[in-house]
Order: sequence, then structure tokens, then C-alpha cells
Amino acid sequence: MLLVEVPPSLPVDGDRERLLQVLSNLLANAVKFAPREGTITTRAWGTEGWVHCSVSDDGPGIEPDELERVFDPYWSGGSSRGTGLGLSIVKGIVEAHGGATFVQSAPRVGTTIGFRLPGGSGEAATRGVFIRRVLSRRPKPG
Repeated sequence: MLLVEVPPSLPVDGDRERLLQVLSNLLANAVKFAPREGTITTRAWGTEGWVHCSVSDDGPGIEPDELERVFDPYWSGGSSRGTGLGLSIVKGIVEAHGGATFVQSAPRVGTTIGFRLPGGSGEAATRGVFIRRVLSRRPKPG
């Protein structure tokens, strides 16, 4: 089951495609580890000029001594399901946008992985898209 707890508007300045990649990686990770009949919850909220977003699953969780390695490249927690690059990419994109990542987990309870970004100007919400491209793999015009 997927639960979504997201307000109708939460402006963020940033590269739309890269931020969608962050959300996609977090959701894919949760799907990978949640049990077949489990629950994945996505949340977004704003506080004090920051926009926060998290994805939680009720999967096996992560041992406390492994939590600090979650965002390390190629670390997959003993799982052979993936390359171990998804969360490292998440961290890089979020930090490039001036934000920070976090993880909370408990064995046999589940995991929450999320991030915070500086809040937007409000213009993005009224236009329905993210403003100014910050990062891109596309060539610059000209």
C-alpha cells in the first residue's frame, strides 16, 4: 500500500528532473525492501524556510551500526538487490541543491529516508513547475 501525505503546494527552487530522480530513487528503494503486503509512506512538509520530504517503508530495517553507511557509494547493506548507488546519488543531488539527507531505521520495524531543501520563492508553486535549472546533463545553449 502507498500512502501519500503531501500538501497541494510546496515550492522548491531547483532542477525538476534531478529532484524527481531523488524521489524516484527513494521510492524504488522503499519498494525493494518493503514486504509484499507492506506499506510505503511518502510525506512532505514545510518548516522555517525548509521543505522536508521522506519515504518510509515497513521492511526489515537497518542495523544501527550500518546507518552511517547508507549514503556511501556501492553500499547495499548486504543485499544483492542493486548497485548501491541510488542513495549516494540522492545525497549528491540534495546537497547540490543546498539541502541535507537523513535516515532513521530500526531492525524489523522499517526505514525512513528523506531530505530537506531550502524553501522556494513561491513562484514555482503558482506556475506548477520548478524554477531555474540548477543542474543538468544537457548541453548549454549557444
